[in-house]
Amino acid sequence: LTYDAYGRCIEEGYRIFGTEPLFALRTDEGRVMSLPYELTVCIPVEPPKQPDERLRHFPASRAFSLLASGDYGTIPALYQQFWREVETRGIEPAGRVRAIALVAAYVGEHISPEDYVYRIVVPVL
Repeated sequence: LTYDAYGRCIEEGYRIFGTEPLFALRTDEGRVMSLPYELTVCIPVEPPKQPDERLRHFPASRAFSLLASGDYGTIPALYQQFWREVETRGIEPAGRVRAIALVAAYVGEHISPEDYVYRIVVPVL
């Protein structure tokens, strides 16, 4: 899905903002680990010359995050750990959780799955 969205952005003429990572928003906030689930893939692009209703701006905000590594199979446990920390610390989310793949298959074929790096992030009040 991420690769398809990335390819479509290029095909449609968007300029990819190469200094920012791709990320995904899940409607279940990563709290339910069963398939299927709804996912919005976010591809950072340079601002277009003309307004485009398909693009969404994510304003800067304070955030709480968890940095972790491992193959895709580690993601369910990461979300569980993330939400435990949010609840333990009494953090009040102010938006949808984001899953950012900092190092994953799309950054190079030489990356071993156990070396993938993720950041789970939620805006906070």
